[in-house]
Amino acid sequence: MIPDMPLHHPPVRLTVRNPHLQTRLRTLYRSINIRQTALIDILEEEILAREAISDKSRTDIEYLTTLSLLTDLIVWGASIQIRNSAMFVSMPNYSQNADINDSVAIRGALRRLKSLRNSISQGEESPGVHKAPFPLTEESIIELVLVGDNAEYSAMFKSGISTWSMPYNTREGRTARFVLLGHHGSASDALGILEIGDDAPKNSHRDELLMSNGFDVNMARNDLLPRFRAFRLALRSEFAPNADLASEPTEFLAAISGLTQTDDTYTRKWLRYARLFAEAEIGCIEGDKAKILAGVSTIKDIVLPRVNIEMTICGAVPPYNSLMVGKLVAAMAAHPYVREFTKRPPGQILSRLFNPESLEPLLPGTGVLLVTTKGLYPGHSAQYNRVKVPANSNKQLSLKKLGSTSGTGTSSHISDRTAKYCKKFLELVGDAVSREYGSGGSKRSRTIHRAIVSLGLPATLSVAQVSRPVYGVQLCSNLTNVVLLNDIPQYLVDPNISPVEYCERVHKNWLQMPAVQLRMRTPEGWEVNVK
Repeated sequence: MIPDMPLHHPPVRLTVRNPHLQTRLRTLYRSINIRQTALIDILEEEILAREAISDKSRTDIEYLTTLSLLTDLIVWGASIQIRNSAMFVSMPNYSQNADINDSVAIRGALRRLKSLRNSISQGEESPGVHKAPFPLTEESIIELVLVGDNAEYSAMFKSGISTWSMPYNTREGRTARFVLLGHHGSASDALGILEIGDDAPKNSHRDELLMSNGFDVNMARNDLLPRFRAFRLALRSEFAPNADLASEPTEFLAAISGLTQTDDTYTRKWLRYARLFAEAEIGCIEGDKAKILAGVSTIKDIVLPRVNIEMTICGAVPPYNSLMVGKLVAAMAAHPYVREFTKRPPGQILSRLFNPESLEPLLPGTGVLLVTTKGLYPGHSAQYNRVKVPANSNKQLSLKKLGSTSGTGTSSHISDRTAKYCKKFLELVGDAVSREYGSGGSKRSRTIHRAIVSLGLPATLSVAQVSRPVYGVQLCSNLTNVVLLNDIPQYLVDPNISPVEYCERVHKNWLQMPAVQLRMRTPEGWEVNVK
């Protein structure tokens, strides 16, 4: 009888499609029942033995993938039981209402999983990272620097990320890395690291925030109609040379109706945009809300990357992580260098589908207006609690909790070793996830999910099932109108603030936080006195 464990999801039985693999697994199960050795040690012994085989069969690759997956699940905290030559797995239930014990368990599991990963080499401690902190007093200066091609900053970033429990995977798409430096007298030190990039195309909590100001699509029909038409006119004509982009939407839809069957990725994307914008025009004319909303969603897909970024890595590096410096790093959310990130020409995909000179005037050129991020663990993130960024009139904007993720979108519980086997298995069976740029994001997660399903294993094993809190800060009061109608932003922050002034204000605000003052009183005598 499998015990009823309230902190775990209901058990699922491990079954596979390949009968040869099933035979091997049953032999393994019998060995596990006989031997008085920890299950994870038995799995690792099997993996090492199979990896030593030079000419691996398909069943060998499937076996290695399954064994490595099982190892990850055990490390993640899954409950494993074998009964009647069958294995049952119960995944840990890290819910939105998780307590501190869940966060500790997740942190420990991630550290152990990280030892199975090879995304970033550990390396030696980089220059500028000290074992003892120096005081961050009023006399100190903080500075956010872009890593770019700077070898010293790059070493600091890598050294910092290697100390974290959360494993690091190289992101797809645009990214920028920063190091927060502290200067005190003649000494300088790396205080924290920050990475920003494109937020996910679908983020329900961000989208709710975007539409939460009472924007009524029916009331805005007259404003949206020319907007939809302008986007359609900006499309490149070579994808449908016999269709007149300037024609009425019904005529245009009829002209492209015969072009729907194509294997070319860019042609499919072009047809999707062309159809949705033309139908949205008709929706505005006829009052069809569903068509208007589909057009609004399409504009959001195009425009949001110009105004929205996600802080994907944000935190202090040792020894400053115990001194609430993570809050100082998080307050860099509206730093001028961060806001400059999206001020660039349309990307490769949009430039292939639209005429850049026609598209550019339709897109905001303001830089970042919305910053989002996620906590690492369920419930609430202490790091983002009460974090504020400098706003107009010497006021501050708070980073607010927008909600929590469903917990079904990441594979953070899967090691790089397992991901490698999943990729190899899919290549072997001719079902690999396309690595082509523009073929969709989350390639790692999709590879893992597809391989697990192809093996016949339960699809739920491919997701971490950890609900993470989502936070955001809006830098203008009319964000919806900026995104949908290209209105001029009504800034809540000073768009012309200098990097130096921004850091000075963040530093001052941080020093005034009571929790920071309390934490700063260290045994070494580091005590912050704010006048």
